[in-house]
Amino acid sequence: LATQHEYTFDEEIPVDIFLEELSLVMQEYTMKPATRPFGVTLLVAYVPHPSPISRSTTQQQEQPPTISPSSRLMRVDPS
Repeated sequence: LATQHEYTFDEEIPVDIFLEELSLVMQEYTMKPATRPFGVTLLVAYVPHPSPISRSTTQQQEQPPTISPSSRLMRVDPS
């Protein structure tokens, strides 16, 4: 899915689109006769790359890492 998207659109696939496409594949196998449905739930945590922060050289104390507000936890369930 990700490789096909990158080849078609010349960009990395966004996480939400990837999970939507994956859920459609799982649903297709669940509804198809003579095939076994997926029997798992997929739990995906998304944490974006941190943006570079410019710090002054006089700053002695390091700041603890923060969780981005765009971080997400998603679940894909085949049922």
